[in-house]
Amino acid sequence: MKTDNLHNEERIKVVRKYDLSFKRVFSRLLITFVLGIVFGIAMIPFMQSAEGLYDMQQAQIGTQNMLRMVALWGLFTSLTTLIVFWKKRFRMVAVFLVGCWILSIAAAVWVSISDRDDNSCKRISMYPIEKEFNRSLDLIAQRMNITDTVGGWLELAFQYKNCLNIQYSDMVGSAEGVFVQNDEDKLQNLSIYLSPDYKSFDDLSIATVLVHELSHVGGYIHHYLLGESLDCYEDETAAFLNEAIFLNSINPEERRSIYARLRDNIDLNPAFQIVLLFDERENESYQACENIRISNLLSEEQFNECFWQSMRNKLEQDIRNNTYYQKQCNPQ
Repeated sequence: MKTDNLHNEERIKVVRKYDLSFKRVFSRLLITFVLGIVFGIAMIPFMQSAEGLYDMQQAQIGTQNMLRMVALWGLFTSLTTLIVFWKKRFRMVAVFLVGCWILSIAAAVWVSISDRDDNSCKRISMYPIEKEFNRSLDLIAQRMNITDTVGGWLELAFQYKNCLNIQYSDMVGSAEGVFVQNDEDKLQNLSIYLSPDYKSFDDLSIATVLVHELSHVGGYIHHYLLGESLDCYEDETAAFLNEAIFLNSINPEERRSIYARLRDNIDLNPAFQIVLLFDERENESYQACENIRISNLLSEEQFNECFWQSMRNKLEQDIRNNTYYQKQCNPQ
């Protein structure tokens, strides 16, 4: 009888040891949930903020933060598991935590695989560039009200800001700046080269050049993603139009200083000749659309649309008549 009682007691201990009753499982799940909240709060100082950044940059930082969370969850779970197995209490909680960690690893791997063929910018930080380029990029975004919503080609270029590789280089030759297309990098290295002469220029002048090249970048990304061919004259027209919009966003004195630099160096770059026509073309476009507004009672929105469409048409005609761009767009 004593032997049977001992066996029964041992069976009871085993049952208690591996008690999987609803009440016990629910209580351990609740403890796991509370620990998860504590783990999440503890992770906050290790996360990188994406506030004020563009959608694509936020996505990149989000991926980085997800990997950090997986690593930190593993660390916290390991420490908790060591403690509970040492104390021999709440070991089911450790099992649940390990299960959550495995699920988080699987989710991170799935996200990594699903994004592998994505044409987004994969860099989590910008290329190392000169401080004046960073200031000029901020200036463009501020003056032209670039938002995190993809609209025109400039907005699209800013979505790929981390993949912009802006450097000084002698390879630009007589040009003020060039954007080098490189399909092999799949949009991960969008290289813009500016003439070293701009090292002595102010941020506004550099920003004016960058607006032009950023427009080329945005056009390239747009057509690369859609698989369309890029018309050379349309590409140049969009770039000059964005320059005109930028110059309209700065005050008259700043604009005069830029024009003065261009006039002093008019023979150095064929693009200067077209930029210096901006005022004349704007006056022509304004007058033409003003006449239409008087006769047809155009709204302010319709007037603006008329003005910029007229500017686009006039700039494209100037570009088509320019011998430099004729050679560039129609190579023999």
